[in-house]
Amino acid sequence: MITYDKIIYNQTNWRDDAAGKDKNVARGDFVPVAQTDDEYQYRVSRAIKYLRQFNDKYNDGKSEILDRFSVGEKATHMHHIFPETSVSGDCRVPGEFDCIDEWSASAKGAS
Repeated sequence: MITYDKIIYNQTNWRDDAAGKDKNVARGDFVPVAQTDDEYQYRVSRAIKYLRQFNDKYNDGKSEILDRFSVGEKATHMHHIFPETSVSGDCRVPGEFDCIDEWSASAKGAS
């Protein structure tokens, strides 16, 4: 049920509240607080746990990939879905580039 207090003009937006943005700061000017590595690891581990529970409940724990290597095996590679490190602060991106900024700069130069 929608009540009057939910539709009153000039209320704070729930997304802004969740992000910690002050009402007097424009969304374009707002810079959210970066996650710590501990918080990031916690969220990744929780997501893996919930995905594993979902897969166990609705897919009997089996992998979605059916090939000669997975016959009769349970899904065990949840860690491939979620990155182990956050890209935002530490620039630990595997592969050719050491930082996402280097990758984006090279992509702009290629076009």
